[in-house]
Amino acid sequence: MLTVLALLQLACYKDKGNYDYNPVVAPGIANLDTLYDIAIGDTLVVKPTVTTTDPKARFYFSWRISIPKQVRDTTLTGNPLTFIFNLDPDTYPVRLTITDSSNGMKYFMTEIGIKIVSSPISPCPKLLVFSRNVPITVNCS
Repeated sequence: MLTVLALLQLACYKDKGNYDYNPVVAPGIANLDTLYDIAIGDTLVVKPTVTTTDPKARFYFSWRISIPKQVRDTTLTGNPLTFIFNLDPDTYPVRLTITDSSNGMKYFMTEIGIKIVSSPISPCPKLLVFSRNVPITVNCS
């Protein structure tokens, strides 16, 4: 009987927790295309622009390039992505992870690909502009 009264007492306890939640606003990402064409040995530079209304936001970039035929991947950090491609001709999936260090949130962009072709796609040096007006600098070695 005493146990039942104790449980009833707990059921009537008023919660006095702090439940003032501030919704997290996802950042906007621009200058990022879904597929980049590059020749073997060329350097690809991709510099997405991230915008947010949060003045405390600090973004860090991590690019994971999957290499399925070799069952491995390579991870690069920072913005812009700068990478000399000496891989076999193929299309390689890329996952961009943007981390906001002010709140620990991670945002993933997985619909990015890099297509490597065996012959040069343009004379060097040249600034290429792809769809959605994404500037990509290609420097030949």
